[in-house]
Order: sequence, then C-alpha cells, then structure tokens
Amino acid sequence: MQFKPFPRIQAHDRRPEYPIWNIMPMKIVKNLYETLLRVFFLASSTGFFGNVLKKWSATRGLTQTNTAPNSSESYVMLFASSLGEFETLRFIIRGIRDHAADLKVHLVFFSPSGYEQVIKKKWAYDIISYAPLDTQSSVERFFDGINIRYVVISGNSIWPNLLGHFITLNVPYLFVNSTFRRKNALYPLYFRFVKAFLEKAEGIWVNNRDSHEFLSSYGLNKTIIVKNMRLTGLLKLMDRDFANPVSWPLAKTSDRILLCGSTHFKDELLISEAWKSLEDVVLVIAPHHVDQSNLSSLKKLFPSATTWDALSHGIESKVVIVNQMGLLKHLYSYADVAYVGGGFGKGVHNILEPAIRDIPVLFGPNYDNAPEAKMLIGSRMAHCIHKPEELVAFLQRRKPDGQVESSIRSSILMEGEDGIQLLLERLKKINQ
Repeated sequence: MQFKPFPRIQAHDRRPEYPIWNIMPMKIVKNLYETLLRVFFLASSTGFFGNVLKKWSATRGLTQTNTAPNSSESYVMLFASSLGEFETLRFIIRGIRDHAADLKVHLVFFSPSGYEQVIKKKWAYDIISYAPLDTQSSVERFFDGINIRYVVISGNSIWPNLLGHFITLNVPYLFVNSTFRRKNALYPLYFRFVKAFLEKAEGIWVNNRDSHEFLSSYGLNKTIIVKNMRLTGLLKLMDRDFANPVSWPLAKTSDRILLCGSTHFKDELLISEAWKSLEDVVLVIAPHHVDQSNLSSLKKLFPSATTWDALSHGIESKVVIVNQMGLLKHLYSYADVAYVGGGFGKGVHNILEPAIRDIPVLFGPNYDNAPEAKMLIGSRMAHCIHKPEELVAFLQRRKPDGQVESSIRSSILMEGEDGIQLLLERLKKINQ
C-alpha cells in the first residue's frame, strides 16, 4: 500500500507552534529558514542542482506501509539520514521485533540511498517513509493519523520543525550513535540555535569522550557514552551467524585482494595511479555511486576492468567494478586489505564494516567525521594515506598473510554502556 502525504491542513487546524518560535528573533529565523528551504526545494525539483537532488525533492514525504496505519497502535519512529545510519538501527529493530513485538516501527529516511535499499526488507518496518520537507505544515501533514510514542534519531540530524512537532506533542526523542564536534568558526553560532532542541531530547548517546565533553561545555547534561551500537550489533550478528550470503566468483589465486569501498572520484584517481605500480593484487572497486556516468568514468581510469555482473558470465579481470548496491559489507570478508572512500572529500565513509573483519583499513586524511578512525589508527588497525605512493608502499611491505596488530573486539571502541540493551529496556515500557 502506498500513499502520498495527507491533505493540506487548513490554518485553523494547525497545532500551536513550539514556544521557542514565539520569541521574535527566533520567529524571524524560522521564517527565513522555511523560505530558504522552500526555494531550495523548488530549485532542486527542476534539476538545477543535479539529478540526485531532483530525486530527493520528488520523494519528500512519500510513504509505503505493510498494513494500513491504525491510530490506536503505538509506533516507534526511527530516523536515519541514509543507509549508513540504518545499519545502527537494524539491530534496534531486531530487538523490537523480538522483545517489544506490540510496538510498530515507522522508519524514516532522508536520502534515497537508504529508502531504496531498505524498502525490500519487509521485516524492518511497518511504515517506511522519506522525511517530509522540514516546514511546520509539511511535518504536521506527514504525521497526521499516526500514533508516534517514541522517536530514535540515528546520528545527529537536527530538523527544527520536526523536533518542534515532537516537543509540542510531548513525544520523547533520543539521539543515538551521535557525534558532535566544532566543524568551523560558524559552528558555535549554529549550535546555539539547535541547543534548544537538544535540551528537550530525552537523551543524547555518544560514542566518544570528545563529543561528551563538547556537549557538556554547552551545559547539556543528558549525555552518556555508550558502546558504538552499530559495532556492537555487527559483532553480535557475526557471532550468531558468520555465513556469507554473497559468493566470490573470482578464481582463487595467491594474489591479495584490495577492496576499495564507497569511493569517490578523488579516491579513484589515487587508486588508479597506485595501480600502475602494484603487482600480485586483485583490485575490487565498489563506488559510492553506481550510476552510469560514474561507472563510465571508472572504466576510463581502468580500461581493463570488468563489472561484477560480467563475472557471472566467466569474464575475469584483475580489476573488478562492483556495479550493484548492497554487496559491499559482505565482500569485505574476502578482502586482504580494505580502502574506504570519502577521505579526500567531506569525510570517510563506513570503516567499521571492514574493521570487524580484522583486516587493515586504509582511508584518506579527512576522517574527523569518524571518531572511531582515530581509535583504529591508534591501535594500528587502520592507516591514513595521502598519496598513491603511500598506498603502494603499504601493500608492498604488507605480508600476504599479515593480520592487524589487535582485534576490534578488544579495542577502545567498546567503551561505554550497551546502548542497544538500554534502549530496548525503555521501549518495552511504552505500552505497560
């Protein structure tokens, strides 16, 4: 069953605004924020910012359900910006299904990368949606008729009207697996604005002391350090079932396998330069975007490459381009060394998935967004590289059967309380 957002709410039906908006400076900020958001939305819908944002604008509020929503049923809303944040929530959802089965799950994504992959996993939701445009009227239409009892936000996505809606209705919300740090000179100004919404949260669960100290410096005292929930869940899952659902189609050789995951163009340029000097290595590249233009760009950098699809037809090469989504985390189990992309752009992508395989992990210098990166580097489980020569040097000095110097199970990443268990204890009390 699929439906668009509910009919437009008339002015006299609208709920009162969250009180902070009644303060004149904040009302001006809100009006400016919503105006800019609508302009951005309209520009995106025309394709002005490219096809990715055009698709984003076309999907705001789109919803699909397994069964028709019933206002008498209690829903837990789980918010994930993208597929990466869902990897934290999947273990919470498993726990809800096993230990709080009377609760329904409303899963909300900001980006298509998460929605399009997870919509196939019927067990993961009762309702799945794209997040609405963050204006008061859009948010109210979006949640009308759904009895949201609790909200879990994976990461640190702060949408003022969305959170203001929950505050107005006295719906508790919790941030999990969050990371907060000063990003630039303007960040303190931004943080003073969003602080009001963080103060109203039931809790902010972070994975490192830096984030805890940063929030404490602003007087936010509902912060606790918990074990990385994604990592904890992944380790439990591996302990329960280490079987790999993806078979490896390449013939076994003595060559080492370098798996480069979630790569962007700058990563791929570096890898292509390093590849010219590498021997006895099979290169597997799983780009962050698998659209046709990006795959064509990769073929130009690696003319001899074949695609993952072609392997099933017996076409082999020492360079393989993975042109399917959803395989990467499984393929890491076959790799000898992993390279994770994003470190030459806005920030490195998911380094935990290869790390739990206890293989060395490489990435570029922009890893401040991943606090676990520093911990892995400190334990010599990960290495930062800046240029092609460093990648070549690492692989040349690395023994084919080399192992990382410590295991992630004994690393500092496991500091803190078990967040999954803590959260499930809270959720079980909702309908009591």
